Amino acid sequence: MAAEPWHGFNGTDHTNFIGPAGSTTISNGIGHTSVEVAAGASLARTATASVYAEVGRLSKAAVGRL
Repeated sequence: MAAEPWHGFNGTDHTNFIGPAGSTTISNGIGHTSVEVAAGASLARTATASVYAEVGRLSKAAVGRL
């Protein structure tokens, strides 16, 4: 079983649309903090081969803005 924090740093992406009648810019803020909780199991099939499976969930962390 594991619990891992993930963080993507803040920034802003801008997309510009330019046409004969004018232009516009669409901005999209990025950045996130998430927590992943997962559990996995390994099964030995032979002396040299095994199978690993994992089930997990990634959720948005409820934290304040840094």
